[in-house]
Amino acid sequence: MSYANILRGLRSPDPAPLYVQRKLMNAKEFIDWAKGQGFAKVLAPEELHVTVCYSREATDWGAAGNATANLTVTGGERVVAPLGDSGAVVLKFESDSLQKRWSEFRAAGASWDYESYQPHVTITYKNGDLDLTGVEPYAGRLVFGPEIYEPINESYAEDVVEKQEFARILQPKT
Repeated sequence: MSYANILRGLRSPDPAPLYVQRKLMNAKEFIDWAKGQGFAKVLAPEELHVTVCYSREATDWGAAGNATANLTVTGGERVVAPLGDSGAVVLKFESDSLQKRWSEFRAAGASWDYESYQPHVTITYKNGDLDLTGVEPYAGRLVFGPEIYEPINESYAEDVVEKQEFARILQPKT
């Protein structure tokens, strides 16, 4: 079965709100960088991703066509900064490929709640007292897996498990 057929099987047959993400495949490198920069808590490896589409409006999940299976982003300007009002701290980066893909979703009818699209990976929702002005942005490769289509989860930021918390949950009680 081809990659396109796998995605077709996961897509909603009827127009519906849509969330599309790509998981960060080299999460360990990214987490090691974040720890080295002083972040006390980082999202668990399976939570690290870039959002490609977040359409609250019902949209045809297949209208934007198919994307490449994997995507590697190298170079470009990068900034670590707070984002939104949920306490998120993110690595913002440049990617012509992700900008183009976002534009394809928009042209296919997907909505977007912001003035523009800025690719980013959320590092944490629990920054603590870390002074972000001293954080050096991650300069390594960002390797993203295939697009994942799913319904929107409005409570994601409240439900997400940070890596340090994740480790505590899995430790056996003594």
